[in-house]
Amino acid sequence: MSEFTTPGLSATGPLSHQPRPAGNQAQGNLQEMRRALDRQNLLLQTLLLILLEKQIIGDDEFRQWMNYVDAHDGRRDGKLQPGAAPRACPSCRRVNAPSAVKCTYCDCELAAEFIDSRINKSTG
Repeated sequence: MSEFTTPGLSATGPLSHQPRPAGNQAQGNLQEMRRALDRQNLLLQTLLLILLEKQIIGDDEFRQWMNYVDAHDGRRDGKLQPGAAPRACPSCRRVNAPSAVKCTYCDCELAAEFIDSRINKSTG
C-alpha cells in the first residue's frame, strides 16, 4: 500500500475512474438497503417502545391498528404495498382504502389520484 492509498479502498473503489463490476455494485446496493432497513427497524422499535412504556397504547390495541393499516392496500398480508397508502376523504377526513371509489363512512365520491394531482398542478 502506498502513502496515498486509503485503507479499505481498492483500485476499483468509489474514487477510481474504473467501473465497478456488476456483482460488487449489487453487493453494495444490498448492503445499503440492509442498513436502511435496520435504521427503519430501529426507529419503529423505538416508537413502539415509547408508546408501550408511556402506556399510550397497549399490545392488543397496537396489533389491532397494525391489522387495520395492513388491510388498507386491499389485502391483509403483513406488509403495505408502496403506492397503496390509505386516502383521507375530503368530506369527513376519515381514512379509506386506496382502492375505494366512495368513502366507506359518508359515501362521498373519492376523486381518482391522477385527477387530484392534475388539479393541484394547474391551480398551484
